[in-house]
Amino acid sequence: MAGLKLDLLLGATTPQVGAVSSNLPPGNRGFCCYLNGTGAVAATVLLLVSNDGLNFTPRATFTLSGTNTDSANLQEWHAFAYMKGQVTAISGTNAAVTLTMVQ
Repeated sequence: MAGLKLDLLLGATTPQVGAVSSNLPPGNRGFCCYLNGTGAVAATVLLLVSNDGLNFTPRATFTLSGTNTDSANLQEWHAFAYMKGQVTAISGTNAAVTLTMVQ
């Protein structure tokens, strides 16, 4: 049995695009998006996918908000060769987002 691989697609405190995870074989993927901060925090994060590494399209949107923390998860089968995360909005004291992928 092969071990699970964990990729950090995004770790951000400002709107930005994260690192690209590339040359991915088709298969099941799990995505975990976490938001942490102090008090009222909110963020919107996109999961972007591509087969050529140049033209990315949104596959999922994580809309997070809460007091101090919030999280969202997604699991589905993917055949995309490239994936990355993008923070489109983030607010709150010390707000920070991470998006990880398990394959």
